[in-house]
Amino acid sequence: MNNLRSKLGVVVIGLLILAAFVTLVTHLTNKPLSYTISQSYSPSSGFSAVAPFGSDSLVYSDGQALMAYNYASGKSTALSPVVGLSGAAIDSVSVSENNQFILFHDEQVSSNGALYRQLVGLGLSPQQDYWWLYNVAKQSFYPLPQSTLLAKMAGNDVEALMEATSGESLTAYDTTSLTAESTINIPGSSNFFVTNSGFLLQSPDNQILSTKNGVVSQVVASNATMVGVLPDGRQAVVVFGQGDARQLTLLNLVNHTRQIIANDIVGEPAWSPSGTVLYTISGTNPSSTTLYSYDLTSHKDWLWHFSGSASWLNNSPLTPIMLAGAETAVVGNNSNDYYLIGPALKQPE
Repeated sequence: MNNLRSKLGVVVIGLLILAAFVTLVTHLTNKPLSYTISQSYSPSSGFSAVAPFGSDSLVYSDGQALMAYNYASGKSTALSPVVGLSGAAIDSVSVSENNQFILFHDEQVSSNGALYRQLVGLGLSPQQDYWWLYNVAKQSFYPLPQSTLLAKMAGNDVEALMEATSGESLTAYDTTSLTAESTINIPGSSNFFVTNSGFLLQSPDNQILSTKNGVVSQVVASNATMVGVLPDGRQAVVVFGQGDARQLTLLNLVNHTRQIIANDIVGEPAWSPSGTVLYTISGTNPSSTTLYSYDLTSHKDWLWHFSGSASWLNNSPLTPIMLAGAETAVVGNNSNDYYLIGPALKQPE
């Protein structure tokens, strides 16, 4: 009996050691990798809404025209004529996959500018906000219908959330003619993502719905806010919870399993269609945040550490705005200042 107890004790001790080893290995495996960011510039107040455009460039508004800023050369070039965009800058912008179309939202175009006169000529009120599609080659602007609530580029097409007679609808537009290709009625939504298998919808009561045709929808998550989804529709990044107790989570949309990326995130994460999310958690002091990015493809977490002329950002409250590349991003602060950060940037000219 004593020998049996002794053997059982050895087995128990062995299992405890194994469990401790597995825990240690898991911890080391989950330890984030690190980017060292040595440069930061504040090129334009228009960087409150910015999107990747071609190689090493970003599209933004300077308050009068659409501009392309090349962060490898530091040069800005005009993509459009001066047409009188909002003096307060546009608040949303996205680019087609072929870089031929730019979609943006302007709260109110400048009085008596070219876009103002275009709206008047179309019999539309220039005092309303509009979603606009810009054709880079033709240098032409086209307003989407006034009933547009939210619009996004989906590949080389436009997908728009619209007010409908009996609720809301999703309408796909062809970019070359801006004609509606398809429309489905959907439950009331505040956001949406297009996938190969249909749509993910954000409901006003913090549910995430999956639908193919708008008629039948399935709840895939509750008390959750969508951040982004991979085009195959199998994985999404979701924020669960409210207030200070929020979890950034990788959600498997097939079997609904979850993997926590980070606890107690601060502010709103920024999503890149490439499958990377930029987010912040509380820093070492109450007024600072720590910046991370998570790659859904490689399942790797990256800590953004600032050095050199950018080291002061380690103690600043940062807000993710946009991820331009693996190590290049736009962030903001509480004073509505915006900074382009990265390892190999040129001083803006």
